[in-house]
Amino acid sequence: MNVSWVARDEDEPDERVVAWAERTGCDSWILVAEESDPLGHAAGWNSHLQSDPEAYGAALDEWARYLDELGVRWVSDGAVILKRRSGGERGPVPEHAPISPPAGFATPWTRSTTRSTTCRLGIGC
Repeated sequence: MNVSWVARDEDEPDERVVAWAERTGCDSWILVAEESDPLGHAAGWNSHLQSDPEAYGAALDEWARYLDELGVRWVSDGAVILKRRSGGERGPVPEHAPISPPAGFATPWTRSTTRSTTCRLGIGC
């Protein structure tokens, strides 16, 4: 599924989506297509209004205000692919691109090339 997820801390941008994926009980492959601060996110989603500067500015103000009220500091857009587990304990495992799906989703999640760290959930980055 295509999703957007928000973070209160740009240094921990995936905390919420990883927690959500873990609660599903499925293996997950989380692909990040785009990341930005709230204003950049708002600009991308409202780019169709750029030919009308007044409408574009109003939309950016409204989105920025809303995201600020939520305490959002970072927004990621991408896809989450879930596969029902056949047994054993597995969880999200970020790794470097090039992006290729893990065999059978055994170690299930890949970050985009925009992040330069590799982490194992629970161990830290």
